[in-house]
Amino acid sequence: MQNFNIRAATIDDAMAIASVKYHSWQETYRGIVSDVYLDAMSLAEGEERWKFILSHPNTQKFNAVVSNEKEEVVGFVSGGKARDNATKTEGEIYALYLLKK
Repeated sequence: MQNFNIRAATIDDAMAIASVKYHSWQETYRGIVSDVYLDAMSLAEGEERWKFILSHPNTQKFNAVVSNEKEEVVGFVSGGKARDNATKTEGEIYALYLLKK
């Protein structure tokens, strides 16, 4: 069994997070989501989006990465304050992605 580490994401993790999301979508949603949509996904755009997110900290949100024993990022989680007041919860997970491996 592998050991995993969970830590706060930093701007240096932007490409790793983009890669996890990209590959997770390719592995999981092929055949469910349009090939046109999946083929149009861009790692470079994902990296830029995560660089922006991680360079603008928000005390209402959190971003963390999951790394394996080799310190490779294999997943991430993003969350924060609940976006729907009707749920009467304090927070929610916005995104949770793990690589199949």
